[in-house]
Amino acid sequence: MPRIHRFAYLAPTKIDAARGVDDEWDVPGPSEPHARTPQVHMLRDGDAFAELLPVLLRGGYEYGGVEINFPTEESLKERRGLDARSRLTRGSLLVLNNRPPIGDEDVVKKIRRSHSWLEDQLFEVLGRFFEKCSRAEVGLSESLSNLLPENYQDRAKATFGLRSRAVYKQLARYGTPYGEPRRYLRTAAYMIYQKEIWEGGPDLLCAFGLSGPLNLVWAYLLRTRYPEKLAFDRGKFLMAEIKTADFPAAPPTLSFADEWEVRFPLEVELP
Repeated sequence: MPRIHRFAYLAPTKIDAARGVDDEWDVPGPSEPHARTPQVHMLRDGDAFAELLPVLLRGGYEYGGVEINFPTEESLKERRGLDARSRLTRGSLLVLNNRPPIGDEDVVKKIRRSHSWLEDQLFEVLGRFFEKCSRAEVGLSESLSNLLPENYQDRAKATFGLRSRAVYKQLARYGTPYGEPRRYLRTAAYMIYQKEIWEGGPDLLCAFGLSGPLNLVWAYLLRTRYPEKLAFDRGKFLMAEIKTADFPAAPPTLSFADEWEVRFPLEVELP
């Protein structure tokens, strides 16, 4: 039976949170303070993955485990790449359920890269769809931008607020400058499914919103309202636009998002 493997980025340590994330993960060494060394349990967005998993399991997969995106010493990169190729074979599914940090130069809200062989393969694939994918800004590729309907051409690139709702701040057409920031009540979320990301390798599913809360809500909406979007026979790029409301204080479930308005400006099959 084909397997699902979660590709998991590391969460910041307490030291990182206190001083701000300003560089990439260091490969742990003897001089590194213990609290800064990444640990196996310090993974991002596990609950968002749990929202997606039941629908994916109904598609005929079984769960195969987590691929932890630790920083990789150059001397180990080739060996770990070979190990990844032996685990992740044709027919399996690799799931990345948070934002891929493409052009992620923001001073805050940064996801640190590992520069592992496996992460490099994901960047090669996802870089075809995004010219930039930071917490503060997302820019689609020129080819995808040209597929947007005329009334959504100004979603080719967008800047986002850094609060939990991650609403648009600025919108622009591909290749044009942003105007002045405005007050928007909408945000964007994305999903990419690409078959066989290297020859004989796994398929890739990447689904994300622009903040931690929106990332979780988007996974919840895919499970509860749009499970058909997670049925794959061909590659797919999906862009959603969500009209958000204020997040309630300490909600007991995610059902507060059940009435949120969702539109799909772009849904295209991939070769």
